[in-house]
Amino acid sequence: MTTRARKPVAPPPPTPEEEEAAYVASLERAGKAVAGKGPLPPGATHRVVLTSTGAKRVKRKRYTAV
Repeated sequence: MTTRARKPVAPPPPTPEEEEAAYVASLERAGKAVAGKGPLPPGATHRVVLTSTGAKRVKRKRYTAV
């Protein structure tokens, strides 16, 4: 009797909130999104704002052409 190999089960897709949190975190790690007021530092393209629920959102403020 042979055993069959099971197919790997794909993880469930992330929720929109998880995707947004991951996107904001990646922009912050790269230095492309900053919190606070005043002018953006060099290289930053997004401003981090907090929603009424405390979630982080980004607002695009500047474009860069690479």
